[in-house]
Amino acid sequence: MSAEPAVELEPAKVGVRIAAHPRASAQVRRAKGAGGLVAFAIAAWATYRAGGDAAAVLAWGLCAGVAGALVAWAAAVTAWRALMIAEMREARARAIARAQERRAEAAERAAAEAAAIERMARDEDGEETAPRARRRR
Repeated sequence: MSAEPAVELEPAKVGVRIAAHPRASAQVRRAKGAGGLVAFAIAAWATYRAGGDAAAVLAWGLCAGVAGALVAWAAAVTAWRALMIAEMREARARAIARAQERRAEAAERAAAEAAAIERMARDEDGEETAPRARRRR
């Protein structure tokens, strides 16, 4: 017998990712772009108004644009994380409600079947049920 080392398998990482969400990923990209452009425009305008030359305007605009994109990205990801958690809770509540409805329907069907079997057993024993007795009179 050869002694093979035990291989530990890493459990599958299952989770919900913002990048995989159809609406979230698009809106995070839009927010990131808009945040970068707005920050670039504000910083460039402020530098130009302060009397900066073209290199300073572009440098400050570029730095602010990168920072604005990062801030907008962080805000959008935070907002979508909260929205996705709320969506998951809502989906879970709907699934639980559907399962409870199915259980109640199954219990009603089982009760109806049990009542039908009981009626059939009484009929086989020779006991007449009230509606049949009335019809024969």
